[in-house]
This record gives sequence, C-alpha cells and structure tokens, in this order.
Amino acid sequence: METTEKMPKIDKPQVNESVAVQTEIKKARGRAAFSVILNLLLSIGKGTAGILGGSSALIGDAIHSATDVIGSAAAFTGLWLAGKKYPSPFPMAFTKPKQLLPW
Repeated sequence: METTEKMPKIDKPQVNESVAVQTEIKKARGRAAFSVILNLLLSIGKGTAGILGGSSALIGDAIHSATDVIGSAAAFTGLWLAGKKYPSPFPMAFTKPKQLLPW
C-alpha cells in the first residue's frame, strides 16, 4: 500500500564546518603537546635512572623514548600548520609542509 504523503523535511542544524574543524585541530594540538611533554619527562626519567643505576637497557629505552618525542613534536608541528590561516593569494603554497610532516 503506497501513500501519497511526503515525508516532512527535517532541518539539520547549521554548523560552520570551518569552526568545527578548527576546534578539532585545537583539541588534537593539545593532545599532541601533552604527548611531547609526557614523552620528554619519560625519556629524562629513564635516562637518569639508567645512568644512576648503570643500566644500559634503561639508557637504550630512554633513547627510544627520545625518538618518540621527535615524532610527537612532528605531529604537533603538522597540527599547528594545519590550523594556521594563510593569505588567500597562496592557497596551495602553504599546504605542502603539513602534508610532508607525517612522513
């Protein structure tokens, strides 16, 4: 049985996509900064404990944590560049760094 009534149109709330994206980038940038700080403290703590305890394994783990700091800093930098407003005459010229940083 077919009805001839049309379904009522439901209006979606108007959300500015640019504002939503900027908000998400800001949240992600905060998480990346937290990751940099935490990995840095972890690396310093492991390095100090490794030197004081004479443990080469702990020193090696501190070096590994230091490389995590570099990766987290690259992610933070990419998010920082992604959130920047660039002048309109050069819309494509400024996208390349944020595309290369994760690699």
